[in-house]
Amino acid sequence: MPTRICPYCYTPFDLKDILFRCANPNCVIQHDEALSEHWGDSRDLHPIAPAKKKLFGGKPDYGVCPECKKQTYKVICPHCHNQVPAHMVEEGGKIISIIGAQSSGKTVYVSILIEELMRYGFTLGNIGVMASTIADKEDESTQYRYNEELYGPIYRYNSLPSATPREQGKKRPPFIFELCKKGQPSVFLVFYDNAGENFHDVKSMGNDAKYLIHSDAFIYLIDVLQIRDVNHRLNIPNFVEHNFDFGFVGNTIIEYCKSDDGKANASILNKPMAIVLNKFDNIYNHADMFGMSTMPGIGSNRTDSIFKLPGANGAKRSDFDQVHAGIEYFLRTQCVEAHGNNFINNVESNFKNYKFFGTSPLGGEPVDGAIANLNPFRVLDPLVWSLDQVGYNFNISD
Repeated sequence: MPTRICPYCYTPFDLKDILFRCANPNCVIQHDEALSEHWGDSRDLHPIAPAKKKLFGGKPDYGVCPECKKQTYKVICPHCHNQVPAHMVEEGGKIISIIGAQSSGKTVYVSILIEELMRYGFTLGNIGVMASTIADKEDESTQYRYNEELYGPIYRYNSLPSATPREQGKKRPPFIFELCKKGQPSVFLVFYDNAGENFHDVKSMGNDAKYLIHSDAFIYLIDVLQIRDVNHRLNIPNFVEHNFDFGFVGNTIIEYCKSDDGKANASILNKPMAIVLNKFDNIYNHADMFGMSTMPGIGSNRTDSIFKLPGANGAKRSDFDQVHAGIEYFLRTQCVEAHGNNFINNVESNFKNYKFFGTSPLGGEPVDGAIANLNPFRVLDPLVWSLDQVGYNFNISD
């Protein structure tokens, strides 16, 4: 019997073991201990409905509430009791996770990434994207939160989304987006809008270990302004340096996989890792200062992603290779003080399948939280490369 991964607790479960929750609005409300333990607060919902088992141990089609005796099709994880999109359970599919340190711009990146995919997915072979509507409460669903917390501030009000409070961490539901294409299994983009504090050392990574183990690929964001040579050269007033080592997230993952606790999960290092220098407008807007004016796709003569150009029909791996070479050149030659060479050497020696990217979700720095001229640059590249690496079939060529 196939297994699935819960996008909340990242625990595998067999399809035959799924549970259901009563969907009768008039049924009784009961305390759910497993759900409460997962979120760290008290959760009272309709009863858990045991599955109506199919013959020969197959996947149950529905559950029957022990209180009201009504059938229900609302699937929940048998471990944490969070409601899981039924299509995610039925289809399986790949999971691409987005990681990064505090201030790396994960929230803004996801906001722009989804909108860019909705606008340009047709050039890759009619890839569609849907925000999950599944949640215990409407205002906790991805569709509602995406519209209110991400899309609304940026595209309606030209302002930045609110920063993620550090104390909330993983108590917020993940954003779950389904990428769909006719004839292909779905891919699920799962994003925990946490503050990135769990990657500071191996011990604090315990809560994220399953998140890494059961993801099929990663988009790893690095704030280019946290690279010391960049912020020193740009002379940004009142700049706050959050992390002494801009590559500490990658280093912590490597250290975890080599630790006694993580050795069994060293396969994490074999998975596709799109390493993204985010907010790269700070580089290409000062291309001459950083010796980048002649780098294809990056410097002042930059071109945007091939699949966003007029008449585009798919992506090219050679385009990603050019950008990769340009980013590696930048790190080796322009980030000497910040140990750019050492960062590349560590990545090269440990990650088996990686590619460097440079993105700018906004295209320029906001002023007092206001976005004056939204101009996203190469935001889709890391996702498109990741889809290719996990075997997703779409319009891409060498």
